[in-house]
Amino acid sequence: MRPLTGHELPFLWRASAMPIKMTLPSATQFPAISYKAGITDKAYRDHTALLWDIVEIMKGELVLASPCEYLDENLVLAASSAPSGTGTCRT
Repeated sequence: MRPLTGHELPFLWRASAMPIKMTLPSATQFPAISYKAGITDKAYRDHTALLWDIVEIMKGELVLASPCEYLDENLVLAASSAPSGTGTCRT
């Protein structure tokens, strides 16, 4: 599975000598948009269970994007519990 920023960040790092700003979507957007009764509930008991798996994915995205000078993230849940050492990101 390719990271959300897996295509854009490597290109930007190669192509730019300037600081990079990366915008990541809010983890809370995914369950609201993609949770489908009768489909998603076969794997997740509710929106919250899906959200917490997405939070884990987004924490990984924060680590991948950490070399970015500016990180515009709306990851309230993920950012509050993001791993330490996320580089030089400014939010």
